[in-house]
Amino acid sequence: MTGTMPSSTQEAVAFLSDGLRLEGVLSYHDTPVAPDLAILVSPHPCLGGDMENNVILALDAALRALRAATLRFNFRGVGRSESRIPLEQQVAAFWENPRIDPLREPALDDLAAAVDFALATLRGCHRLFLIGYSYGAVLALLLAAKRGDVAGLAAISPPAHQIAGEPSWPRIARAVITRGGEDIGVDDAAHRRLEERLGPLALSLRFPEADHFYRDMEATLAERVVTALLDER
Repeated sequence: MTGTMPSSTQEAVAFLSDGLRLEGVLSYHDTPVAPDLAILVSPHPCLGGDMENNVILALDAALRALRAATLRFNFRGVGRSESRIPLEQQVAAFWENPRIDPLREPALDDLAAAVDFALATLRGCHRLFLIGYSYGAVLALLLAAKRGDVAGLAAISPPAHQIAGEPSWPRIARAVITRGGEDIGVDDAAHRRLEERLGPLALSLRFPEADHFYRDMEATLAERVVTALLDER
């Protein structure tokens, strides 16, 4: 991915999820061509995850370099996003039970609201992609399994072992799943099962020297993931 970054508009936006006002940043190019749209899903808010995360920002830059529109946002209780439960109380509850319940995960509602908002704001998008990192990767997978309009998804170091029960996983041709060789946030067996469930067409990327945080490797990770997803194959 070389050359000068194409100019784009970055706009602070707000949208509603379950009656709560959430903040985000919508980026797009002024072009008559319908863009690809990628929703970027942050790590867990109880572990410091927000839309300014290093991996999320690298993905955003790589997508904009290929003229895709993006939306990154903060879950309820993070930054200026509203919440009925203080984040401190959410953190305490998380450490009591860190399992991800697909049926009772408010952040999944936030992601669905973000997708609907972006599609309504940028009408006529060419393709919709969900790209999540860590906890956000699990949410992207869960939502993609429910929607029929997701053209592709990327799950970056998903902690699949933290999911309660046996959720439905999407079987989608344009899927990318990654992990680092030193990634202690990913369980080997659960990761292999997830790869199998995504199907033989899914692309699995390994970064042998990376841990869960991809420090100093963000640009390489983002370029490989985004190039694989947006390739017009």
